[in-house]
Amino acid sequence: MMKTILSSFLLIFVTPTLMFASANYTISALSAPDGGSLTDVSGASPYGAVGNSLFGDPSQFSAVLLPTLWQGGQSALLPTNGNPQGYATAINANGVAVGVTYQSATDQQPAVWQNGQLQNLSTLTMPGGAASAINNSGVIAGRIDSDVSGNYQSQAVIWNHGQATVLGNFQNAQTWASSINNNGQALLNETTSSGINGIN
Repeated sequence: MMKTILSSFLLIFVTPTLMFASANYTISALSAPDGGSLTDVSGASPYGAVGNSLFGDPSQFSAVLLPTLWQGGQSALLPTNGNPQGYATAINANGVAVGVTYQSATDQQPAVWQNGQLQNLSTLTMPGGAASAINNSGVIAGRIDSDVSGNYQSQAVIWNHGQATVLGNFQNAQTWASSINNNGQALLNETTSSGINGIN
């Protein structure tokens, strides 16, 4: 695996009081599960927070990342169903989390965790992909990937009740959906020769 530099994170909940008044903050330190050393938090909701924890020596290629859920100050690993690594990217208010499980950097599968159970999402005819975001209705945004070892292509995708819909490959660019709101509107990104652009 590629070497990854991680750091500890603090989860800050902001509770606004009055407009123009100072907000109240509750700061909670998030620690790795037993055996883990460092954490990376990538998503939070009223239910909790998700990300990954590092196990092993970060200076060695044998170190692994595992998807992690934090709730009520407690951390717990999410299942990977036999895959050696994974990470969680987002969680909705109902406690449904999404992310990736993978055998290697070139073998990623989009994942959803609900009630402690892992389900890999459809990648249609593509060999892999990743889930980036989920709204409170359970609609998931992400990408599916073509041959990641050769002529790599990615396409933005939405999963609704497990059904995948490709959102298109704009101008022959790499596209992926990075977020989705509760109205079902997704934010797409594209990579072209001129850089990365946002598509609403």
